[in-house]
Amino acid sequence: MTTKTTEPNPNMELWESWDMTPPAWTKQVKYGAREFTTTCAQKQQKLGTTELGPFGIKWRIHNSSFTPFRDAAGEIVSMLFEAEFWYILDGEEGRFDISSDMTFNKPKKDGTIGVFPGVAGEDWSKKLRTDARSKAFSLLGMCSDVFEGKFDDNKYVAEMREKFGEEPVVNPKTLAAAADLPWDEPEAPPAPTPAPAPELVTEDQLHDIRAHMPAPFGDGTLTEERLGKTYEMYNVSDVTKLTRRQAANVLLACKKLKEEGQ
Repeated sequence: MTTKTTEPNPNMELWESWDMTPPAWTKQVKYGAREFTTTCAQKQQKLGTTELGPFGIKWRIHNSSFTPFRDAAGEIVSMLFEAEFWYILDGEEGRFDISSDMTFNKPKKDGTIGVFPGVAGEDWSKKLRTDARSKAFSLLGMCSDVFEGKFDDNKYVAEMREKFGEEPVVNPKTLAAAADLPWDEPEAPPAPTPAPAPELVTEDQLHDIRAHMPAPFGDGTLTEERLGKTYEMYNVSDVTKLTRRQAANVLLACKKLKEEGQ
């Protein structure tokens, strides 16, 4: 059994050197019904460099791999990132395994399945690496107060603002109550005007498209397979659901196919 002591614990030296987080490094994030505090990943990397040394020399993430998981149809639905976090502290090497995963296909509110967030241009590999790095630093105590839930306590956050020399956040409603002054809640901003629904394909466009569809509608230039892929790309059930702009793109594709003799 460990006895309490007032002597400094050498095992906690690194932990206690960076376990308190400046509130300016944090932000509140909503994810569905959940709301939680996150820390700036770049600030964490800077602090890691301050305490451990340059990235790639004194600490690094290596032996990394990405493992995809597929559904019954063979589509990738999630990705697992695994690696090893390595560092040098006081001349000694430390290393441990880290991981992070991400779901790609996620049900939308309307019940359909949409790709999120593993699509081109979304930097999903970077996000997985960054999340794994943040978890690695948390295992060493960095920004521990955030992970311990202390930022849910307004009093604690105020103490951290004072400790790190940050300006306090003033709530005008609280000030009014303290001065025994009336307070009227500000009016909510007007709801944004919804964007007009895109205009659907015209009869002339339908006529031109059908001229390239398989028999009995046309000469077979646009095969059923190609047409099905077009519907899938635009997330529509049939050609009459296309917008005018989408229909124009389909027409261009039809004409190109006809010119190429496909």
